Amino acid sequence: MIQHLVPSLGFALLAMASTVSAGVVVTTAATAPDQNVFATIAPSAASNTQWRNTNTSRRDLGQTFYVAHDTALKSVTFRLALVGEGAPGANVTLNIYRFADKDSFTPLGPALHTASGVLPETLTVDTFLTFTLDDAANLTNGNYYGIVLTFPDQIYRQQLSFYSGNPSTAGADYGNTVYYEGLHTDSAYAWVDGVNALAMYATAVPEPSLAGLLILGAPLVILGRAAYTKHRNR
Repeated sequence: MIQHLVPSLGFALLAMASTVSAGVVVTTAATAPDQNVFATIAPSAASNTQWRNTNTSRRDLGQTFYVAHDTALKSVTFRLALVGEGAPGANVTLNIYRFADKDSFTPLGPALHTASGVLPETLTVDTFLTFTLDDAANLTNGNYYGIVLTFPDQIYRQQLSFYSGNPSTAGADYGNTVYYEGLHTDSAYAWVDGVNALAMYATAVPEPSLAGLLILGAPLVILGRAAYTKHRNR
């Protein structure tokens, strides 16, 4: 009974938390994450797709994906293909939106979760860039969500490209890339269907292990037995 109750309670507490997060920590690694991964998009990496906010134009880059179970999203990882000279150390914002289905490229409403951070000062091609949320984002089963990355400032050659490919080769969790883009000269930014799929790995907050739950429960059992013994000895 305890092993089912506690994860559900933990998830309910996450659901009651604010939908807006203050921070995201961005790190790089030589390999993709392999622990607590709940959604993997692995298209044939035949091309790359750019995320930018330069002195002339802006493109917020996103990727939609399907959630099969109630999940507390902790991190999302992309693979770097190209690095512009204005990107290292830049300010970034990660937004999470809900989408109608895997082919949608316009969110159903405002961002459900927003987090801001800073890119590492050193970024290397062919490494994996991970965005880890300070506060996990509560995602509900049966829905499509999208991670959308933004450079809030205009900086010369502030651009990154992630490996991408044909969505039909991406696997069961795939969606599409989505853009929010436009030229700074007219500020007519709009949502656009990106067609491709980014190579992406999404991880969840791990549930407490059964061993940990049993350890937590042990003092309660001991206390209960002590109280029962004291009552009998009266």
